[in-house]
Formats: sequence, structure tokens, C-alpha cells
Amino acid sequence: MKSTHILCFLIFTFFHFNCLAQNTVSIANDKMNFLYIGLDNFLTVAVEGVKDKHIRIECENLKIEKRSSGKYIAKASFPGVTKIIVFKKNKPLDTITYRIKRLPAPKAFVGNKEKGIMSPEKFKVQLGITCYLQNFDIDMNCIIVSFDLIYVPKGKDPISISNSGGKFTGKALKYVQEAALGDYYYFEKVMARCPGDRQAQNIDSMIFKISNDKKGGY
Repeated sequence: MKSTHILCFLIFTFFHFNCLAQNTVSIANDKMNFLYIGLDNFLTVAVEGVKDKHIRIECENLKIEKRSSGKYIAKASFPGVTKIIVFKKNKPLDTITYRIKRLPAPKAFVGNKEKGIMSPEKFKVQLGITCYLQNFDIDMNCIIVSFDLIYVPKGKDPISISNSGGKFTGKALKYVQEAALGDYYYFEKVMARCPGDRQAQNIDSMIFKISNDKKGGY
């Protein structure tokens, strides 16, 4: 399981030229040049030639907690821009700017598919909808809050059901277990919540056709 933390390194190098102090800042960032809302963003701060006990940092629009020597956790609540200011005692050395972003919207899945063809045997045994972030370096515990299921039996009128949570329950479970060739299942108003979300977000809808034709699809 991948870590749910972002690791950023802020390395501040302190040089001396002709007895005059000059501050040259270099940043090595293993992941990215922004911070995410809802995550523990791990920062390492170091100043060459300066003991950790003399280093102090301040920031805007960000909560920073020191965990150990040179190690900090930054927590953001709102998107925008933050400035991290590094001090030697009370003397400011430099200011680093980071963007603060929301996590990307997760994708919903039934089994391992976003949409398309599924055999009746495979569809009937599905337990519900799951969601996760695609093409993202960090595993996040996003959850399905609710969804609407529109069940269209072959040759019959559509049936609409609301389901709370990601697990199929009640009538939604009943109609999923009745899947037969030629039926369609539409998952709409899929609401999901990820860490940092103040409220659930509406993510992509899905449509499945019940068929044994593996070449078919959308």
C-alpha cells in the first residue's frame, strides 16, 4: 500500500562571500511543487551551517507542525497560494511559494470497470461501487456517499432507485442480482468524498450493458 503522505524537501543553503552573508535557496522536491488539501504534506527544512534549534518557519494559509529535527507536516484547508518563510532565529532567510490544490476527482468503478460490457454472471456478484484516484502517486481513501441506479430490463420500462453508500442495498441489490442479457444499468448522480472535501462531489456517471459479447462496449 502506498503512503498517503506527500514528501517535499526544502533545502536552504547558506553561503558566505567576502565576509558578507548571502542566501542562495535551492529546492529539491521529490513529488511536486504544490501542496494538497486533506493530506499530511511532509516537509524537510535545513539551512547549511545553522543548527536546527535556530531555524524557525512561518507560513500563510497553512498550518505547520514540527515533528522532529528539520521535519514538519503542513496541512492546508483552502486552495490558493502559500508562502513559507524560513528564519535563522528572527532573521528571515528566504520565502518559498507553493500552490495549494484540491485532490483530483476520483473515478467510480463497478468491479474493475468504469463502464462498458459485463456478463450477467459477473455483474450479479458485484457488491457495489468503489472509487479511487487514477494516475495519482498516492493512495487515498475516497468513499462513495450515494448514487442513483437506473435499471432498464430488456424490452421493459426503466426503474430508478436511490442508494445510500457505495454498497448495493435494498432494491439496488435486488435489481443487480437480476441482471440478464440485454439489460442496461445506468449509475448517475454518483457522489463521492475524499480527504479534505468539505462536502461530497458529483463524479462521472457510468453505464453498463449486460452481454457476453466482449467486443461490444462504449
